[in-house]
Amino acid sequence: RTAREPRTHEHGRPGDFERRRAAAATAVARATGIPANDPSLDALQNVHVPGRMERFTDTTNPHVTAYVDYAHNQASVTAILDFVWERYGAQNPRITLVTGSAGNKAYDRREGIVKAAQNRVARLILTDEDTDTEPMEHILEQMDSYVTNPDLEHTIIPGRATAIETAIADARADAGRTGRPNIILAIGKGREKWIKRHGAHEPYEGDTHIFARVFGDDAA
Repeated sequence: RTAREPRTHEHGRPGDFERRRAAAATAVARATGIPANDPSLDALQNVHVPGRMERFTDTTNPHVTAYVDYAHNQASVTAILDFVWERYGAQNPRITLVTGSAGNKAYDRREGIVKAAQNRVARLILTDEDTDTEPMEHILEQMDSYVTNPDLEHTIIPGRATAIETAIADARADAGRTGRPNIILAIGKGREKWIKRHGAHEPYEGDTHIFARVFGDDAA
């Protein structure tokens, strides 16, 4: 390889959004004069963004995998599901999405999340997010009303930790029966350890910590 030959650089985070971010970072580096074949660009392989596409594997059943991400609208949910189907589609995965939506703002996100997911997941669990001063029940019932796919299993489960633990138990049961991959996507909160209610941040264990605790995976 000569100094003029380009190199291919890998990055360490899954998903289309992460690939785009890596490409943008590379473009900025190139614009500042760093050569395309500079080994420093290989640092992208070790980039870790807390709360972005963090992966957890169940130590009791390797067919159960979870991803935690901050996705909170139709575009980002579509991107995550594109990634899951690209990686696991040939194995006929069963996908569960655990999500809510913010209160008092961005009302169109509620329908957008459901539209992005309802024909691509097996189960939709609606639960707490940053409801602020808007009643959680109102947000979740509104999201639930947007479901039009009669084959989608959709459930409202108040209490985000309970919702995630329910998704895990359900995924373990299905994987145990069928042996197929079960993928749980918990979105909207990333690594945040609080939920905003009534204008204040209330302590919350955190999605990543729940998966680490229940799975026995110390990645968190």
